[in-house]
Amino acid sequence: MVRSTGSPVYERLGIKRVVNGISWRTNACIAGTDPAKIHQLPDTTGMKNEILIQWAHRVGYDRAFRATGAKLIQIGGVGETQDWELESAINENTAAVVHVFAAPSHLGRQITSCTN
Repeated sequence: MVRSTGSPVYERLGIKRVVNGISWRTNACIAGTDPAKIHQLPDTTGMKNEILIQWAHRVGYDRAFRATGAKLIQIGGVGETQDWELESAINENTAAVVHVFAAPSHLGRQITSCTN
């Protein structure tokens, strides 16, 4: 279904918007407003490029993150992520922490914070 990008089903589900939103937000977290970094993407050499994501929140949009040059760092376990697991995973290469937001009317990932 996702591969047939021109299909009415694909458009109706809003998958294209979700993927575009993930890419734009991830690019912003990695490159910020620096024109040189923006032009360099998806090559993230020399930039913060790690995106922290909880194990239980990996639901199928990983490629949208990786297409930006981001490296996904999985944290936590099947049922939950402890505060210390998140805190210990944050380092000088952390660009963002991802949290999956899913409600009946909307399915997608939201980048909840960018690090500076």
